[in-house]
Amino acid sequence: MASDEVKRRMPRVTAIAAQKGGATKTAVACNAGPLLAVAGQRTLLIDLDQQADLTARLGFTPENLDYSMVDVLAPRNSIPIADAIVRGVKGVQGLDLLASDIRASGLEEQLTGVRFRETLLRREIERVADEYDEIVIDCPPSLGVLTMNGLVAADQAIVPVNMQDRAALNGVEQLLETILTIQQQTPEGAVRLRAIIRNRVTETAIAYRKNAAKLQELEGQGVPVAETILKEARAWHNAGAEDLPVVMYAPNSDAARNFRELMVELWSDVGFPYMSDAARALRGRRREAA
Repeated sequence: MASDEVKRRMPRVTAIAAQKGGATKTAVACNAGPLLAVAGQRTLLIDLDQQADLTARLGFTPENLDYSMVDVLAPRNSIPIADAIVRGVKGVQGLDLLASDIRASGLEEQLTGVRFRETLLRREIERVADEYDEIVIDCPPSLGVLTMNGLVAADQAIVPVNMQDRAALNGVEQLLETILTIQQQTPEGAVRLRAIIRNRVTETAIAYRKNAAKLQELEGQGVPVAETILKEARAWHNAGAEDLPVVMYAPNSDAARNFRELMVELWSDVGFPYMSDAARALRGRRREAA
């Protein structure tokens, strides 16, 4: 006789992590959310970064937020995650946000000495598991307590690399070692590296060629590198200046189509609409939110 206890369905949790700033991890998280939502996936974006760039890009400031992830993960007087989630971000139905704010800069120190502090976020996610199909976490550019929370909570990790930065791969090996350590300590359901993403690609640049050679070495060691590259494009910078994902700011641009290709590769089980169809949906929802 089957048990009456039904196993709780968990969403897929993806951590976007990089040890260096400027790796475009926030842009990846910011644009992944709307495309997943338009594809019918109930999606939660979580901003763990103390700089709160993801929160700002989605149009939020501390002044227009009641709570943030700081209130959820605080060691004292914390609030339930459901109370802090902002629903229908940018007018996109099925796209929610757990924001960050400047107080996050002191949160890691507050969590020092807290037992099982690396599992705080995972336990909060379990409280809202039934509400989502996909959760995407923007981790801080470090390997502190908040990034560890993101990785421990995740099923998969994506590591963006700025191919124009000569030191872009510094710290990547340490991040990979951290993921391996988490796998060894929690073998069941532990995070796996989904892919390294090459972004801001200008193939004629010297820095790109040096970084590409190093990535080829890592690939030879079995490290997965996404086939799709994110090319340098003005639309990325303009979208950031307007606090919008590029897939909403310029959905018919080469940059938006390029990003959709990456999503099709890394979320291969999700049926993404063509960018022209997604553009109509996202533009309509942006007007409604305005």
